[in-house]
Amino acid sequence: GLEKRQASESDLVRQVEAWRAELLHVEANISTLESSVTQARGSIREDSPRPSNLPPQVKADELVLLTEDFDADGTSERWLMAEEGTGHITDDPDGQRGQVLAFKGCTWGGDTFSRQAVSCSPMAKCR
Repeated sequence: GLEKRQASESDLVRQVEAWRAELLHVEANISTLESSVTQARGSIREDSPRPSNLPPQVKADELVLLTEDFDADGTSERWLMAEEGTGHITDDPDGQRGQVLAFKGCTWGGDTFSRQAVSCSPMAKCR
């Protein structure tokens, strides 16, 4: 009993120490992340023309970095789902866009990957 309790307490102390280290890392990098977001938002001009390749259901005020027609034939061959990943193609839960790429959870290393090269940013939209 006592040894198990002490081992459990030691595990909890290590877990809290890891959380504190992660918090310090996030706090150290938050200004850089906020600056990136501000810069990205600043690069979006309200008077920019609507890209011609957007599906009609995409709202004009949405920031779109990547579009994909998940209803099209061959879509599943263009995407690779990671082993134990949660990404999947399913009906839009809002009922507005047909098939969409959805996730059942979060993961640190990615769980759905395009089989095609994708390089995009607010300044250089994916094609």
